[in-house]
Amino acid sequence: MSDGVSFHVENDVAWVGLSDHGPSVLTRNFAVSLDEALTKVAGNSAIKLVVLSGTPKGFVRGYSHNNRPSIAEIAEISQVLGRVEEFPIPIVALIPDAAVNEGLELAMAAHFRIAAATARFGINHIAKCVEVFPVGNQGLRNLDPVLEFFRIAKRLPVSVNGGSEPISSRIRKVLFETAEALLLNGAEPKSIDGVLGSFGFRQGPPAMRDEVGLELDVVLGQQPATEALIKSGRTGRAQGLGYFRYAKGDSRPRPDSVVVWSLTSTRERLGVTAQDFSDTDILHLFIGALANLGAQLVDQEVVQRASDVDVVAVHSIGFPRRKGGPMQAAEQIGLFKIAQTLDRFAGLAPALWTVQPLINDLIKYGQGFEEMDIPDLEEAS
Repeated sequence: MSDGVSFHVENDVAWVGLSDHGPSVLTRNFAVSLDEALTKVAGNSAIKLVVLSGTPKGFVRGYSHNNRPSIAEIAEISQVLGRVEEFPIPIVALIPDAAVNEGLELAMAAHFRIAAATARFGINHIAKCVEVFPVGNQGLRNLDPVLEFFRIAKRLPVSVNGGSEPISSRIRKVLFETAEALLLNGAEPKSIDGVLGSFGFRQGPPAMRDEVGLELDVVLGQQPATEALIKSGRTGRAQGLGYFRYAKGDSRPRPDSVVVWSLTSTRERLGVTAQDFSDTDILHLFIGALANLGAQLVDQEVVQRASDVDVVAVHSIGFPRRKGGPMQAAEQIGLFKIAQTLDRFAGLAPALWTVQPLINDLIKYGQGFEEMDIPDLEEAS
């Protein structure tokens, strides 16, 4: 073994040492070495238990922002963590000191954890909200020790039931897809970011995508406005050109007439008639699309309550905390008003802006997301 991983067998126990010196860093090479150790275990039928052992100076720590792995390397690391979690032989993590960031993820992937009284846990560079998925046939009610663990780690746990896609990922996707629909149908990046900035967002979706890179979240064949910009060489802030342009050494987004020209050309090529979106329209369409998603998650019992969606939105996309989240904001604006705006533009982006049945029911019965008491019409009949 190399890259901070050692391996030896005593009786029927495989000891996987995670470092000979200080705490190892969960890099791609470390993950590969750990994967090799698990392969050795799988090939030895005499082994009944695997112990991941840290050192007195710590368990495993995450990579630094200055040496962050590529997306492909992160995917490899995630696969190894998944193998740990699903390994057929019990795995115990011995945690003598700090298990932070990706190190905490490795500890949580193990089936059991034994920690010293002085052990510390934390996720420094990850959002304070943590989504917790049931494993196997466990229900949400059997996750109480895990939820308590994250509370001790000073993170907000949100229970997610069903599926494997994080709520934060779905929220981010809807946010970007709504921006794409608006851009394709007549809005400009500065208008979108201006409206959401006035509402309380630190960044609007165009500036947000510029920061991470347009290519990262693009869905080929489904985002023509963004794809046209990428093909012209505008890939984001790092390159100096994205939805906005950026001066060297200055991260402030500046409107660019070239982007307006590109959007106009894309509409003409696709035969799209530009709409005249007011600031209120833009705000309602964003809040409505996010509330639609939240209504789906509540209706499908993916989350236990609407406020779970609000918590994730605040911590994943920077939804203004003082506005409560998209579900609370929709109620504050008025579900009926939101639905009216969605109905006007639903034909442009049906998947985003068709009002969810749950929202229509809440409007019908004069209720809100947290006080739902909608009659079961099927049972009544």
